[in-house]
Amino acid sequence: MSTSPKRTTTTTTKTTRIVSSSNNFSQHMMEQRDNASLHLDLKTAQAGEEHLKNLLIGLNEKMAVYTELKADLAGSQNFGRNSEQARLDL
Repeated sequence: MSTSPKRTTTTTTKTTRIVSSSNNFSQHMMEQRDNASLHLDLKTAQAGEEHLKNLLIGLNEKMAVYTELKADLAGSQNFGRNSEQARLDL
């Protein structure tokens, strides 16, 4: 009869270790899921940032073209006015 309590204690200790190990594994898996979710959010934010950078670069190029066209138009109008004035002076 003295061996029965030892077996019960040993079984309880093993069961406790298995439950503790299972809890650690579950906790580890939840941390991995959270890390994966954070990584996905980071990649999504980086893709959004890259999109905004490209949009800003494109708008900057359009603004440069618009400014050049505006300057060309002003130069052409001035040339036309000067030509008309020179023609009238003749």
